[in-house]
Amino acid sequence: EQISSGTLLGFSPYSGRIRLSLGGSTASDPKQEYVMINYSGGSSQGVVSLDGWSVENKLGGRYSIPQASTLPIGAGIDPIEPVRLPPGGSVIVSTGFSPRDQNFQLNKCTGYFNEVYSFFPSLPASCPRPDTGAVRYTFKDTCVSFIQSLPTCLNQTNRVGQFPLAVKLDSQCVSWIVDHFSYSACLSEHKLDPDFLTGQWRVWLNQKDQIWSNVADRITLRDAQGRIVDQVQY
Repeated sequence: EQISSGTLLGFSPYSGRIRLSLGGSTASDPKQEYVMINYSGGSSQGVVSLDGWSVENKLGGRYSIPQASTLPIGAGIDPIEPVRLPPGGSVIVSTGFSPRDQNFQLNKCTGYFNEVYSFFPSLPASCPRPDTGAVRYTFKDTCVSFIQSLPTCLNQTNRVGQFPLAVKLDSQCVSWIVDHFSYSACLSEHKLDPDFLTGQWRVWLNQKDQIWSNVADRITLRDAQGRIVDQVQY
């Protein structure tokens, strides 16, 4: 049940634009417990920073929205900054610990993470296909056909042994596949694309136990001044 109202005293000016949803708040496993924050503003409205924002349960337990990497490469080495939601953007705030030991903004290539890490919910698996324009007319047909058959978002380095014999015997083909089907290769090819960043974020609160009740709770989203942005209850 949504219970926010922008007209009530103490409510944030962001109320009505930034909305909270229950997500997996009633899950028993902290790894699967999460809420979602959505920015429903129109395209003419600006980006909203969640710096200093927090979520709160009915008992008054308050948890700050953590900072995150805008270009996830390695935990502990990536610069981090406050989550910044564009119109139409969202952030999943999970209770447990990040499988990658970091919070991050999703991009066109982060689907590769699903292969190594178990995310809940899973990351979108829609990575762009490597561009074969430079090789399709110089590589053998067996190689080009095999490249076109490969699924995206899967690193092929450890799959060479499963390639068809005709492909495995083509060292030039194998090298190209290994060099182009990976997260790092995807970044190199697409990080300058205008639509590279998706506006979606994943952050974790690093809590060992549940923070939302399985029975009944009132979850509150507060801005940096502690004002209520939105509330949901069940």
